[in-house]
Amino acid sequence: MSKNNAFWHCIAGSDLQFSRTLDYKEGDLYKSTSIWTRLGRLLPNEMLPKRVLPHDRSCESELRDLPPIFKGFNGLVLVRKDVAEIIQEYNIGASQLHRVEFVDHSKTRSFGQDLYLLNVVESIEGFVGLDRSVSVKASGSISGKIVQDQKGRRIYYIRAGSEAEIITRSNIVPAVDIWRDPQLYGNHFFFYDRLAKAILEDNLGCHCLIQTKSL
Repeated sequence: MSKNNAFWHCIAGSDLQFSRTLDYKEGDLYKSTSIWTRLGRLLPNEMLPKRVLPHDRSCESELRDLPPIFKGFNGLVLVRKDVAEIIQEYNIGASQLHRVEFVDHSKTRSFGQDLYLLNVVESIEGFVGLDRSVSVKASGSISGKIVQDQKGRRIYYIRAGSEAEIITRSNIVPAVDIWRDPQLYGNHFFFYDRLAKAILEDNLGCHCLIQTKSL
């Protein structure tokens, strides 16, 4: 695999003690917003959150030093402002990077730092070697029918705790710097080598990006 064709899997929030302490509480829309982002669907303006807040007041002291990329309570992927500024310098295609205000549980005080919702909608079908990745598990069946997406493709999941064992196809040259595999359900996405290294260069303590293995 050439150096230019190295890829990185983002596992935002998998190792964070407070990965479930942020929530989007602007009514019931956050539930639909979460589902749409996990499916890689573009969010219309009315579904874009305006702010995020701690899920519980008791955890606010834990949220002063936020990691570069992490997940909120309902699975939405959030990035710090400095990381968002790096991502904006690269080609993300139709994917969305939307600013949200970070406020306390009472919604009366700002934490003084902006966060950004990252919704990855660009996709490369067949990017992940689904049958060779130890981390990947095929969906089961409901009422005797295999769970599929709208195009009739079987859905796959990432096994918890084995995110590093992802096999990807090194002969693919993406047109964008961040994307997902449409058959891989959930907020799992991939970075081109140049974008991943730009983030890692400024965030040496970032553990959310893992280089994939190649076919």
